Amino acid sequence: MSHPKTVIPSDDVVRPIVEHYFWEGYSNQLILRSLSHNHNIEMGNSSLNNRLSRWNLFRSRKQTHTEEEIKTLIDQAKKGVMKNAGIREMCSYLLKEHKVFVKRYMLFSIDC
Repeated sequence: MSHPKTVIPSDDVVRPIVEHYFWEGYSNQLILRSLSHNHNIEMGNSSLNNRLSRWNLFRSRKQTHTEEEIKTLIDQAKKGVMKNAGIREMCSYLLKEHKVFVKRYMLFSIDC
């Protein structure tokens, strides 16, 4: 007895949903869980990774921002609304406002 194949919706349907979760900082595992539970979309990890790559959505290791660019964004943020922000808040700010993934440990190494 074979199981019916699950058809993954087209990029037009899935991409905005995945991008929303991606830019909110969800891990791939949480994105897959949210797709399943909140949107009735079943997708495997490989399919998600392939789509993220095709859509040029990369986590911190594959982004091309230099340390100097990140330092400039942090300096600008500290002059404004983020002047008293801690490391977690700054990481969240950089992700949501500038679409830049920065790991917390990386902020310790940047001299700001």
